[in-house]
Amino acid sequence: MSKNRDYSLKGLFQNYPNILIDTSSIFSNGFNLGSEYSLKDKLNSIENRIKCLKIFESFIDSGGNLMVTPPVFEEYCNFYDLKYSYRKSVKRLNQRLSRDKHGLNKSKHSPLVNINRKIRELIKQSECFKSKLEEGRILSFDNVDVPLYYDLEKKYLDLIEDYNLSFTDFDLIISSIIIAKNSGKTALISNDLNLRKSLKDVIFSEQLSSADISCFLKVGYSTFIKSSD
Repeated sequence: MSKNRDYSLKGLFQNYPNILIDTSSIFSNGFNLGSEYSLKDKLNSIENRIKCLKIFESFIDSGGNLMVTPPVFEEYCNFYDLKYSYRKSVKRLNQRLSRDKHGLNKSKHSPLVNINRKIRELIKQSECFKSKLEEGRILSFDNVDVPLYYDLEKKYLDLIEDYNLSFTDFDLIISSIIIAKNSGKTALISNDLNLRKSLKDVIFSEQLSSADISCFLKVGYSTFIKSSD
């Protein structure tokens, strides 16, 4: 994997004018708010997610052709519906701070205050990215593509069981193949191993090449590496 070339989103766009992202590429930096994680881990997790969303949004603003399928968009929205739970966490945190009769002990409460602030920032950033996707970034096919979608769906339906794919994964595979066939070079960004393996099988079966469509992993915040799975 280390021998593969690293790409930025802009560099990827120069080679693959059509870019689709999987839900896993958005959430791959983790989001750990459970009680088993330290305050530092929680803070880093929230900051990582904010940076991830900003990178994708900035790419769209610069003219990059980044798209999501309707099921991926739905998964994204469902994940961030949890923001109301985050707000409850903020409320509990504020109550905890207000009960400190001796004033704010900075060494003790500073991480909690930072988490409070970052959760609010994450909620705002997630809404911004959602609005950005709604501005023509959710994939839809015209009537010419519908028969091809159903043909491919029927042809590769067994992949769902063979690779334990979700409907979202399967739909993304079929959609990316159609874009590659109809619109040219396509990159699919996914950190889902089973999705990448199944896509590779479909690419071979459809007699396409890595020049037509390739899968990339997101590493860190802004680096993308071609999958060798």
